[in-house]
Amino acid sequence: MPSLGLIRTRKHWGRLRFVLALQIAAAAGVPLIGSPPAVGRTGVAVEAENYDEMFRQAKNLFVEKRYRESLKVLERCLALNHQDPETYKLVASNAILIDRMDIAEQALKTAQQLTPDDYAVLFNLGALYYTESRFLQAQPELEKSVKLNSHYVPARLFLGLTQEELGQEAAAIATYLKSIEIAEHSGFQGEQPYLYLGRLMYRQNNVIESLPYLQKAAQANPQSCESLCLLSRVLSSQGRESQAMAAVNQCLNADPDYPEAHYLLSRAYALHGDAEKSGEELTRFQELKKNEQSRKDPRKNQRAIR
Repeated sequence: MPSLGLIRTRKHWGRLRFVLALQIAAAAGVPLIGSPPAVGRTGVAVEAENYDEMFRQAKNLFVEKRYRESLKVLERCLALNHQDPETYKLVASNAILIDRMDIAEQALKTAQQLTPDDYAVLFNLGALYYTESRFLQAQPELEKSVKLNSHYVPARLFLGLTQEELGQEAAAIATYLKSIEIAEHSGFQGEQPYLYLGRLMYRQNNVIESLPYLQKAAQANPQSCESLCLLSRVLSSQGRESQAMAAVNQCLNADPDYPEAHYLLSRAYALHGDAEKSGEELTRFQELKKNEQSRKDPRKNQRAIR
Protein backbone atom coordinates (compact mmCIF):
# COMPACT_ATOMS: atom_id res chain seq x y z
CA MET A 1 0.00 0.00 0.00
CA PRO A 2 1.43 3.42 -0.85
CA SER A 3 2.60 5.55 2.04
CA LEU A 4 0.11 8.15 3.19
CA GLY A 5 2.90 10.52 4.20
CA LEU A 6 4.26 13.44 2.21
CA ILE A 7 5.53 11.44 -0.75
CA ARG A 8 8.17 13.52 -2.55
CA THR A 9 8.38 12.04 -6.04
CA ARG A 10 10.77 13.06 -8.78
CA LYS A 11 7.86 14.74 -10.57
CA HIS A 12 6.93 16.60 -7.36
CA TRP A 13 10.44 17.95 -6.82
CA GLY A 14 10.83 18.79 -10.49
CA ARG A 15 7.58 20.74 -10.45
CA LEU A 16 8.58 22.63 -7.31
CA ARG A 17 11.89 23.60 -8.83
CA PHE A 18 10.31 24.72 -12.07
CA VAL A 19 7.75 26.86 -10.23
CA LEU A 20 10.48 28.25 -8.00
CA ALA A 21 12.60 29.20 -11.00
CA LEU A 22 9.70 30.96 -12.71
CA GLN A 23 8.80 32.86 -9.55
CA ILE A 24 12.35 34.14 -9.22
CA ALA A 25 12.37 35.04 -12.90
CA ALA A 26 9.12 36.94 -12.55
CA ALA A 27 10.68 38.93 -9.71
CA ALA A 28 13.51 39.78 -12.10
CA GLY A 29 11.10 40.99 -14.77
CA VAL A 30 11.04 37.94 -17.02
CA PRO A 31 9.46 37.45 -19.52
CA LEU A 32 8.97 41.20 -19.75
CA ILE A 33 11.66 42.61 -22.00
CA GLY A 34 13.43 45.83 -21.16
CA SER A 35 14.54 47.33 -17.88
CA PRO A 36 15.82 50.68 -16.60
CA PRO A 37 19.54 51.37 -16.67
CA ALA A 38 21.47 49.46 -14.05
CA VAL A 39 22.58 51.77 -11.27
CA GLY A 40 25.40 51.07 -8.89
CA ARG A 41 25.48 52.07 -5.26
CA THR A 42 27.03 55.39 -6.25
CA GLY A 43 23.85 56.20 -8.18
CA VAL A 44 25.72 56.39 -11.49
CA ALA A 45 24.56 54.32 -14.45
CA VAL A 46 27.05 51.50 -15.12
CA GLU A 47 27.78 51.13 -18.85
CA ALA A 48 24.03 51.36 -19.30
CA GLU A 49 23.68 50.62 -22.99
CA ASN A 50 25.87 47.52 -23.06
CA TYR A 51 24.62 46.26 -19.72
CA ASP A 52 20.95 46.69 -20.59
CA GLU A 53 21.42 45.09 -23.97
CA MET A 54 23.11 42.04 -22.47
CA PHE A 55 20.53 41.74 -19.70
CA ARG A 56 17.72 41.82 -22.29
CA GLN A 57 19.57 39.14 -24.23
CA ALA A 58 19.84 36.99 -21.08
CA LYS A 59 16.10 37.39 -20.49
CA ASN A 60 15.31 36.37 -24.04
CA LEU A 61 17.52 33.29 -23.76
CA PHE A 62 15.78 32.33 -20.53
CA VAL A 63 12.36 32.64 -22.17
CA GLU A 64 13.65 30.45 -25.02
CA LYS A 65 14.77 27.86 -22.42
CA ARG A 66 18.43 28.30 -23.37
CA TYR A 67 19.46 28.44 -19.74
CA ARG A 68 23.17 27.76 -20.03
CA GLU A 69 23.55 30.41 -22.72
CA SER A 70 21.62 32.84 -20.57
CA LEU A 71 24.03 32.17 -17.71
CA LYS A 72 26.99 32.90 -19.95
CA VAL A 73 25.53 36.29 -20.86
CA LEU A 74 24.76 37.00 -17.21
CA GLU A 75 28.41 36.35 -16.35
CA ARG A 76 29.29 39.20 -18.70
CA CYS A 77 26.60 41.36 -17.08
CA LEU A 78 28.12 40.78 -13.66
CA ALA A 79 31.54 41.75 -14.98
CA LEU A 80 30.04 45.18 -15.74
CA ASN A 81 27.82 45.54 -12.68
CA HIS A 82 27.81 43.23 -9.68
CA GLN A 83 25.41 45.36 -7.64
CA ASP A 84 22.17 44.68 -9.52
CA PRO A 85 19.98 42.17 -7.62
CA GLU A 86 17.88 41.51 -10.72
CA THR A 87 20.86 39.91 -12.40
CA TYR A 88 21.37 37.52 -9.49
CA LYS A 89 17.67 36.60 -9.52
CA LEU A 90 17.89 35.63 -13.16
CA VAL A 91 21.10 33.71 -12.49
CA ALA A 92 19.24 31.76 -9.82
CA SER A 93 16.34 30.98 -12.17
CA ASN A 94 18.64 29.63 -14.86
CA ALA A 95 20.71 27.68 -12.35
CA ILE A 96 17.68 25.95 -10.83
CA LEU A 97 16.48 24.81 -14.23
CA ILE A 98 19.82 23.15 -15.03
CA ASP A 99 20.01 21.68 -11.52
CA ARG A 100 22.89 23.86 -10.37
CA MET A 101 21.49 24.54 -6.94
CA ASP A 102 24.90 25.59 -5.66
CA ILE A 103 24.93 28.52 -8.11
CA ALA A 104 21.28 29.33 -7.38
CA GLU A 105 21.87 29.45 -3.64
CA GLN A 106 24.86 31.76 -3.92
CA ALA A 107 23.01 34.04 -6.34
CA LEU A 108 20.01 34.32 -4.02
CA LYS A 109 22.23 34.98 -1.02
CA THR A 110 23.91 37.80 -2.92
CA ALA A 111 20.55 39.23 -3.99
CA GLN A 112 19.46 39.09 -0.35
CA GLN A 113 22.54 41.03 0.74
CA LEU A 114 21.78 43.70 -1.86
CA THR A 115 18.06 43.87 -0.98
CA PRO A 116 17.67 42.60 2.61
CA ASP A 117 14.00 43.62 2.80
CA ASP A 118 12.92 41.94 -0.42
CA TYR A 119 10.30 39.39 0.67
CA ALA A 120 10.45 37.62 -2.70
CA VAL A 121 14.19 36.94 -2.44
CA LEU A 122 13.76 35.63 1.11
CA PHE A 123 10.89 33.44 -0.04
CA ASN A 124 12.85 32.00 -2.94
CA LEU A 125 15.88 31.30 -0.76
CA GLY A 126 13.67 29.55 1.79
CA ALA A 127 11.89 27.60 -0.93
CA LEU A 128 15.24 26.53 -2.37
CA TYR A 129 16.31 25.24 1.06
CA TYR A 130 12.99 23.40 1.31
CA THR A 131 13.49 21.63 -2.02
CA GLU A 132 16.93 20.64 -0.76
CA SER A 133 15.39 19.15 2.43
CA ARG A 134 17.27 21.75 4.50
CA PHE A 135 14.20 22.53 6.56
CA LEU A 136 15.90 24.17 9.55
CA GLN A 137 17.48 26.67 7.17
CA ALA A 138 14.29 27.16 5.22
CA GLN A 139 12.08 28.08 8.17
CA PRO A 140 13.66 31.41 9.25
CA GLU A 141 13.89 32.68 5.65
CA LEU A 142 10.23 31.87 5.02
CA GLU A 143 9.18 33.39 8.34
CA LYS A 144 10.98 36.62 7.46
CA SER A 145 9.32 36.66 4.05
CA VAL A 146 5.88 36.26 5.60
CA LYS A 147 6.65 39.01 8.10
CA LEU A 148 7.65 41.39 5.30
CA ASN A 149 4.59 40.55 3.18
CA SER A 150 1.87 38.85 5.18
CA HIS A 151 -0.38 38.48 2.12
CA TYR A 152 2.08 36.57 -0.05
CA VAL A 153 0.47 33.13 -0.26
CA PRO A 154 3.42 31.14 -1.75
CA ALA A 155 5.63 32.02 1.23
CA ARG A 156 2.96 30.84 3.66
CA LEU A 157 2.48 27.60 1.76
CA PHE A 158 6.19 26.76 1.78
CA LEU A 159 6.33 27.73 5.45
CA GLY A 160 3.50 25.30 6.18
CA LEU A 161 5.26 22.52 4.29
CA THR A 162 8.45 23.23 6.21
CA GLN A 163 6.61 23.18 9.53
CA GLU A 164 5.17 19.78 8.60
CA GLU A 165 8.63 18.40 7.86
CA LEU A 166 9.85 19.68 11.22
CA GLY A 167 6.95 18.04 13.08
CA GLN A 168 5.21 21.34 13.83
CA GLU A 169 1.83 20.17 12.62
CA ALA A 170 -0.34 22.48 14.73
CA ALA A 171 1.61 25.45 13.42
CA ALA A 172 1.30 24.11 9.88
CA ILE A 173 -2.49 23.87 10.18
CA ALA A 174 -2.65 27.48 11.37
CA THR A 175 -0.41 28.53 8.49
CA TYR A 176 -2.59 26.76 5.92
CA LEU A 177 -5.81 28.19 7.37
CA LYS A 178 -4.35 31.69 7.11
CA SER A 179 -3.22 30.92 3.54
CA ILE A 180 -6.78 29.92 2.63
CA GLU A 181 -8.18 33.07 4.18
CA ILE A 182 -5.76 35.26 2.24
CA ALA A 183 -6.19 33.27 -0.99
CA GLU A 184 -9.96 33.60 -0.93
CA HIS A 185 -9.74 37.37 -0.51
CA SER A 186 -6.91 37.95 -2.97
CA GLY A 187 -8.03 35.81 -5.88
CA PHE A 188 -5.03 33.47 -5.57
CA GLN A 189 -5.34 30.74 -8.17
CA GLY A 190 -4.44 27.18 -7.28
CA GLU A 191 -5.46 24.17 -5.23
CA GLN A 192 -2.45 24.17 -2.90
CA PRO A 193 -3.90 25.93 0.19
CA TYR A 194 -6.82 23.49 0.31
CA LEU A 195 -4.79 20.46 -0.75
CA TYR A 196 -2.03 20.95 1.81
CA LEU A 197 -4.48 21.41 4.69
CA GLY A 198 -6.69 18.52 3.60
CA ARG A 199 -3.68 16.27 3.11
CA LEU A 200 -2.31 17.06 6.56
CA MET A 201 -5.69 16.43 8.20
CA TYR A 202 -5.95 13.13 6.34
CA ARG A 203 -2.51 12.10 7.58
CA GLN A 204 -3.67 12.93 11.11
CA ASN A 205 -6.67 10.62 10.61
CA ASN A 206 -9.05 13.60 10.69
CA VAL A 207 -10.72 12.16 7.62
CA ILE A 208 -14.11 13.85 7.94
CA GLU A 209 -12.51 17.25 8.55
CA SER A 210 -10.28 16.83 5.50
CA LEU A 211 -13.15 16.27 3.06
CA PRO A 212 -14.32 19.86 2.40
CA TYR A 213 -10.77 21.03 1.82
CA LEU A 214 -10.01 18.22 -0.61
CA GLN A 215 -13.26 18.92 -2.44
CA LYS A 216 -12.27 22.57 -2.78
CA ALA A 217 -8.81 21.54 -3.97
CA ALA A 218 -10.34 19.39 -6.73
CA GLN A 219 -12.67 22.23 -7.68
CA ALA A 220 -9.79 24.71 -7.83
CA ASN A 221 -7.79 22.38 -10.09
CA PRO A 222 -9.83 19.56 -11.67
CA GLN A 223 -6.60 18.04 -13.05
CA SER A 224 -4.79 17.76 -9.71
CA CYS A 225 -4.32 14.02 -9.34
CA GLU A 226 -2.99 14.34 -5.81
CA SER A 227 -6.17 16.14 -4.77
CA LEU A 228 -8.40 13.70 -6.64
CA CYS A 229 -6.74 10.56 -5.26
CA LEU A 230 -6.86 11.82 -1.69
CA LEU A 231 -10.48 12.82 -2.22
CA SER A 232 -11.16 9.32 -3.55
CA ARG A 233 -9.65 7.77 -0.42
CA VAL A 234 -11.82 9.91 1.85
CA LEU A 235 -15.00 9.23 -0.13
CA SER A 236 -14.24 5.50 -0.15
CA SER A 237 -13.76 5.50 3.63
CA GLN A 238 -17.30 6.88 3.89
CA GLY A 239 -18.74 4.20 1.64
CA ARG A 240 -19.28 6.60 -1.27
CA GLU A 241 -17.67 4.27 -3.80
CA SER A 242 -19.24 5.65 -6.97
CA GLN A 243 -18.02 9.16 -6.15
CA ALA A 244 -14.63 7.78 -5.16
CA MET A 245 -14.24 6.03 -8.51
CA ALA A 246 -15.38 9.14 -10.35
CA ALA A 247 -12.49 11.03 -8.74
CA VAL A 248 -10.01 8.30 -9.75
CA ASN A 249 -11.26 8.31 -13.33
CA GLN A 250 -11.03 12.09 -13.44
CA CYS A 251 -7.39 11.78 -12.41
CA LEU A 252 -6.68 9.14 -15.06
CA ASN A 253 -8.23 11.38 -17.71
CA ALA A 254 -5.79 14.10 -16.65
CA ASP A 255 -2.76 11.82 -16.23
CA PRO A 256 -3.10 8.19 -17.34
CA ASP A 257 0.28 7.35 -15.77
CA TYR A 258 -0.41 8.63 -12.25
CA PRO A 259 0.59 5.60 -10.14
CA GLU A 260 -1.74 5.96 -7.16
CA ALA A 261 -4.82 6.16 -9.38
CA HIS A 262 -4.02 2.67 -10.67
CA TYR A 263 -3.52 1.43 -7.12
CA LEU A 264 -6.92 2.79 -6.08
CA LEU A 265 -8.51 1.28 -9.17
CA SER A 266 -6.94 -2.08 -8.31
CA ARG A 267 -8.40 -1.89 -4.82
CA ALA A 268 -11.84 -1.02 -6.17
CA TYR A 269 -11.82 -3.98 -8.56
CA ALA A 270 -10.77 -6.25 -5.69
CA LEU A 271 -13.69 -5.04 -3.58
CA HIS A 272 -16.04 -5.92 -6.43
CA GLY A 273 -14.51 -9.39 -6.83
CA ASP A 274 -12.83 -8.78 -10.17
CA ALA A 275 -9.47 -10.37 -9.44
CA GLU A 276 -8.23 -10.20 -13.03
CA LYS A 277 -8.71 -6.46 -13.49
CA SER A 278 -7.47 -5.84 -9.97
CA GLY A 279 -4.26 -7.68 -10.76
CA GLU A 280 -3.79 -5.80 -14.02
CA GLU A 281 -4.13 -2.43 -12.29
CA LEU A 282 -1.83 -3.49 -9.45
CA THR A 283 0.81 -4.57 -11.98
CA ARG A 284 0.45 -1.23 -13.75
CA PHE A 285 0.85 0.60 -10.45
CA GLN A 286 4.00 -1.37 -9.60
CA GLU A 287 5.50 -0.71 -13.04
CA LEU A 288 4.86 3.02 -12.80
CA LYS A 289 6.30 3.20 -9.28
CA LYS A 290 9.37 1.25 -10.35
CA ASN A 291 9.97 3.61 -13.27
CA GLU A 292 9.47 6.58 -10.99
CA GLN A 293 11.90 5.33 -8.37
CA SER A 294 14.52 4.31 -10.92
CA ARG A 295 15.02 7.92 -11.94
CA LYS A 296 17.46 9.98 -9.94
CA ASP A 297 16.04 12.26 -7.28
CA PRO A 298 17.25 15.72 -8.37
CA ARG A 299 17.83 16.67 -4.73
CA LYS A 300 20.78 14.26 -4.68
CA ASN A 301 22.26 15.55 -7.92
CA GLN A 302 24.59 18.12 -6.45
CA ARG A 303 27.78 17.77 -8.48
CA ALA A 304 29.86 20.92 -8.43
CA ILE A 305 30.35 21.05 -12.20
CA ARG A 306 27.88 20.16 -14.97
